[in-house]
Amino acid sequence: GVSGTFNGDTIGLAAAKAVIDKTERDDRAYYKRLWDVGYRLRDGFIGEARAAGVDVDVPIGYPACWLPKFRGEELDVDPIIRDKKASLPWRTLWRQEMCRRGFLIGPAYVFSSFALTDLDVERYLEATREAFAVLASVDNPSERLVGEAAGGGARVA
Repeated sequence: GVSGTFNGDTIGLAAAKAVIDKTERDDRAYYKRLWDVGYRLRDGFIGEARAAGVDVDVPIGYPACWLPKFRGEELDVDPIIRDKKASLPWRTLWRQEMCRRGFLIGPAYVFSSFALTDLDVERYLEATREAFAVLASVDNPSERLVGEAAGGGARVA
């Protein structure tokens, strides 16, 4: 098929159909796996932060889609849309350190995936442990940032 500006993205449609077929065929095993992986990622985030002495709150959201929350961040509604603070240096440093270890964490939410294997989750937890060791070693996260701390996304004037 051909994809373009004025016709459908055939690759995206094929991927969506494959996901729908898989979720229907597995009789909810897909969703159970998605949430199980999400719990492991989220609970690992909390556990590794606390073990390192990094002050985090219980993340916001569902296990399959959750928002890491560092103490002192005053998030307003959804950080993709806007936030109360101009920058989020602790979250930015955590994201930076996770990226250095091979995990690209978006500006806000962490999403679980059916495709993540147990080994992937273990690697994530190891990277999280190492990243939190870096966070625990500084008083001011801006000292370790490469670039500026990220804001919460687009702001409405």
